[in-house]
Amino acid sequence: MNFGTKIAISVGVFVVFILVLSLIMISKQTESVEKDYYEKDLRYEEEIQAQRNASQFPVKFHTYQHTLWVQFEQTISYEKGEIFFFRPDNSTKDFSIPLNLDNHAKQLVYAGNLAKGLWKVQVKWQSGEKKFQSRVFEWIIP
Repeated sequence: MNFGTKIAISVGVFVVFILVLSLIMISKQTESVEKDYYEKDLRYEEEIQAQRNASQFPVKFHTYQHTLWVQFEQTISYEKGEIFFFRPDNSTKDFSIPLNLDNHAKQLVYAGNLAKGLWKVQVKWQSGEKKFQSRVFEWIIP
């Protein structure tokens, strides 16, 4: 077998390999964790503005075992608000609880019933027409 034949066989094997990989990738069923990702993308600019609004009211998250403290550095006024809990690997476990701060601008959340693993936590609130949204906090429950 000469040198040209070896090159032709190598190129042929490579082309077949790429075709097989392409067919495998095309046949894979991909599914987004977020079902309404397009609508969320359209509201992205609104979320950026809400994060800018919230930058003047920093939120701190503290954890101890299965307890989460949401602490604002200063007292805020809000008409409605929620604390959102997201599971990146399973959106069916996502939930939210109402924001109910005490006199020290703090809320305690017991999460003993939450599944172990990574949770993302975010606080959203509204005062008048102005919306606020904290940064996302990642919490790993052991």
